[in-house]
Parts: sequence; C-alpha cells; structure tokens
Amino acid sequence: MARTAVILANMGGPDSLEAVKPFLENIFNDPDIIDIPVPEFFRSRLVKTIIKKRLPESLEIYRRIGGKSPLLKISLKQARLLEENLNQHNDDEHRVFVAMRYWKPFFEEVWNKILADRFDRVIVLSQYPQYSSTTTGSFENLLAKLSQNARKFHGDVEFIRSYCDFPGYIHAITDQIRSTMVDTILNKKTAHLILSAHGIPIKRIKQGDPYRKEIARSFDAVRHLLPDHINMHLAYQSKVGPVKWLGPDIQDVLRKLARKNVNEVFVYPISFVTDNSETVYEIDILYRKLALKLGFNSFTCIPALNTSPRFITAMARIIYSKTADRSVRRMSYV
Repeated sequence: MARTAVILANMGGPDSLEAVKPFLENIFNDPDIIDIPVPEFFRSRLVKTIIKKRLPESLEIYRRIGGKSPLLKISLKQARLLEENLNQHNDDEHRVFVAMRYWKPFFEEVWNKILADRFDRVIVLSQYPQYSSTTTGSFENLLAKLSQNARKFHGDVEFIRSYCDFPGYIHAITDQIRSTMVDTILNKKTAHLILSAHGIPIKRIKQGDPYRKEIARSFDAVRHLLPDHINMHLAYQSKVGPVKWLGPDIQDVLRKLARKNVNEVFVYPISFVTDNSETVYEIDILYRKLALKLGFNSFTCIPALNTSPRFITAMARIIYSKTADRSVRRMSYV
C-alpha cells in the first residue's frame, strides 16, 4: 500500500495580533512579492518602510475580525475532510497537511516532516486555483530551494499549479452562489453579481504571468452555469502601492452600478477558496460600507468555498486526475 502526503499550500495569516508584524515581514521579504532588483541592503530598508506604514492599518483590520485570520482554522478542517474523502475512496494511505508560506505552520517545517515520515509520494495542491507568480509561483520557487533535502525522499513530488476551470471546482462555486442567491434566482429578479479577484501588478502580466487569463477562464466557466438574468461583473481588489494593477477595481464597479440605480449586489471572492482578511474584512466590511454609502439597499458577501462538501470532493478529484491534467508538474527527486 502506497503512502501519499498531500500538502494544501496557502499563504497563511497571523494567528494573533502579535503575529501581524512578523507575518508582514515574511510577505514583503519575499522577492516574488516585491520583485524590485535592488541590493539586499536597500530591499531591507524598503521593507521596513512598507511595514512601518502598513502595520497600524493591518493591526486594526485583524482587531476588527477577532484578532486573527480565520484562514488556518478553516484550512485544518479542509485538510481533515479531504483526508477522510481520499482514504474512503482509495486503497492507498493519504495524509493531508496544511502548509503556509508566510506564517505557521510554515511550508519548510511541513516539508521536512513529510521527508522524515518516508512517504512514497508528495502532492502539493495550491489553494490558489488561478496560477500567479505571486502566489503559486512563490511556492514553486520555495520548493525548488528545499529540493536539496530531496535526496532523503525516494518518491515523486507532483505540483498541481492550476485548476481554474476544473469542472468540480466550478460547480462548487456555482452551488455556493446559488445557495446564497436562491430567492433572487427563483423569483427571476434582475440581480448583479460581482466576482472579485485579488489583483496583481500589470507589470507581472506583461512579464508573462497567466493570472488574468486564468481568472477570465474561471469567470467564463461560472457564467456559463448560472442563469442568464444574473448580471455578472469581474473586478479586482486589494491594490497596494502606486503602480498600476489589474482592473477594474471593485470600488469603481460598485460606483458604476450605483450610477445605474442598481440597488442589490452580491460579491463572490473568485480567487480565494478559503475565507481570510480579504473576504471577511475587505469585502464584507470595507466594501459593504462603501456600497451602503453609495445607496445600495442590499450588499451580500458570498462566503468562499471553505468546507463545502462539493469543494472537498472537487479537490479529491483534482488529485485523482493529476496525471492527465496539463497543469500538473512532476518533479521526481531521487
């Protein structure tokens, strides 16, 4: 019986207010996040300046949502449910681990534990369905650095980079949307739905990052499965700094809809599978406040997939179908 370790790879989030500063330090010290080609001394000074400016706002955000990110708690539940699903429908033994890029449990520590436990195979499943060099790409670069320890591991490492229009994933999204908009859909009301994705700098797209194209594939796949009378809009959120990012910004989309006298709007976080500060604070608090100020009668933030049974099944099927999927990169370390 083969033993397989599955890693659910995510960026992570602070588990206390005391963790906010080191979490930000880990993020902004990653060259995949700040890709300015400057000497380390200048990078260090730049990072300190960025954190000094962002820390008060970030602390307030996490205070508003309970003092920590909800990401880890939900991710651990996802891992438990996925492990049960995999072991129920497969003769091989599967263990599912949560590994975070910028906070505990750190990817490096999980990786070393897996090596020590002598699994036959490792499958890394990014929790970012649409590939970007700023998210999944960062995990790939980290894994390449950790490969120096791979001589201890005599199996295959398979990295699932993207599943932006995988049918099970798309159906899980449309189920989530339908369950929230059920009254609107059943009553054939004209509804407006914004699929909001985390933005990235336009510079990355010009450098060949496929993120915008993959977001568009997810958007088109979801639109195909929803009723025609739902007016769908694609938007981006979370812009940081003065450089140009992907648009339109969700705030601009809300203002445009308000000018058209739309009074009911739903927002779904298309680039996230797990609720985090960008969904529970940025969308459900910050953009809700803006929408109500603009005159909307109703603003509904649709939860991320989280522990949706259909999403858990979708992840299992993504893993089962890995060898037939072009988005899977195999890296054999012997």
